[in-house]
Amino acid sequence: MSFKKNVFSILSLVVVVSLSCWLFFSSEDTSYVEDYNNKIKVLELKIDSLHTINGGLVIKIDTLNQAINKLDSQIGLKDSKISTLKNTINEKVTAVDTFSNSELEMFFTNRYNKDIFRGTDSTSHN
Repeated sequence: MSFKKNVFSILSLVVVVSLSCWLFFSSEDTSYVEDYNNKIKVLELKIDSLHTINGGLVIKIDTLNQAINKLDSQIGLKDSKISTLKNTINEKVTAVDTFSNSELEMFFTNRYNKDIFRGTDSTSHN
């Protein structure tokens, strides 16, 4: 019987400790849960507003990227024109470099005599 008494005593002690723990922890103030839920709601609203702002910024970024692409293509066209003009000028300079003195004199005489007959000022040409 002494074994039964010991088992009963141990079981009684476990039940009393369990009930005490349950009462102690269950009677705790649960107002913090409501406070945390309110904070969670505020944070969710903040996240939603940030998503809205982010969406607007994404649209703005896309618009700016399109403008950049358009400007890049225009720059490419201008670079192509510049290269063409450089080649043309280089060909003309090379041709003029090969002229003899008499050919140069004839070139400039013909060029500026035409301007005088047209009534234009020869100083305005390069």
